[in-house]
Amino acid sequence: MSVNHRELKGADIFKIVWTGWFWGVTVLFFPVLALGAVTMLFVNPSEAIEAVVGLFVVPIVAAGQGVLAGFLVGFGLRIHRWVTRRSSQQTL
Repeated sequence: MSVNHRELKGADIFKIVWTGWFWGVTVLFFPVLALGAVTMLFVNPSEAIEAVVGLFVVPIVAAGQGVLAGFLVGFGLRIHRWVTRRSSQQTL
């Protein structure tokens, strides 16, 4: 795979997947949990601390998921490359 006439390496693809996953999950879930935390402050203030802690856990969980997603994409690309090389060697 190439972008701007430069061949992408596995680390480049990993970085693209990891950062995309991190920002995607954070942008989707952070506002929902922030709204939940504000709601908990009014409904049940004694348990609101759990919702606030959840706000800080979202980026950490998103980063972990992003690393896992990046690994799985890279592993899948490695298997794909291995299969295509093997099939091209058998046709020779």
